[in-house]
Amino acid sequence: MRPILIASPRTGSNVVCDKLFNIARDNFGYKNNLYEFFNINKIVQSLFSIENNEIIHNLNLRVYTQWYQDKYKLQIGRLNLLKNTHGNYMIKLLSLDVMDEVLDYIFSNYDPIFLERKDKINQFCSWLVLYTEQRKAHNMKSKPLNVINKLNYNKDYLTDFIFMLQEYDRIKNFYKSIFLTKYNERHFEENMQRITIFNEDIKNNVSEVS
Repeated sequence: MRPILIASPRTGSNVVCDKLFNIARDNFGYKNNLYEFFNINKIVQSLFSIENNEIIHNLNLRVYTQWYQDKYKLQIGRLNLLKNTHGNYMIKLLSLDVMDEVLDYIFSNYDPIFLERKDKINQFCSWLVLYTEQRKAHNMKSKPLNVINKLNYNKDYLTDFIFMLQEYDRIKNFYKSIFLTKYNERHFEENMQRITIFNEDIKNNVSEVS
């Protein structure tokens, strides 16, 4: 088996990806966890290098406009890198502008595991925190945990979020036999220090702004 995780953002996919990597490393000879290997976004620049014929993952937490504009070219480059190293790696594929060439290779060479978040409203709230100016409240290392009581959004962010979910469904439809994992909110208690917590009334305090 060659598992790969496929999810939309803000579903707890990092936690699940880490757990899957531990299983795949011990049972299927996986070398490294490459996380969002094929996903190019405006917030995090993931860098990859070759060491001892293995792909190594690094992070550079800065915004790069040109980096994002070249996302399709970068995806093809990473696809060739994966093919040339002939290694087994854990990859987390998020539903964000993934090229069909990448999907074709994934579904021909890996066993996809799909992860969904049941509470889509809280997922949208988490999406707003990370992908808007409100992300300063998202600090995974803060203790005690951040508590957010109110969020603002505009229609563009809601449209992007809906497109993201539609893209996830499109990717899922590529594959006929689906292993679907669902989990309850706050299920992974040992990883709670990495999660931003919303006030219980947050759903009543999400306001549209122009």
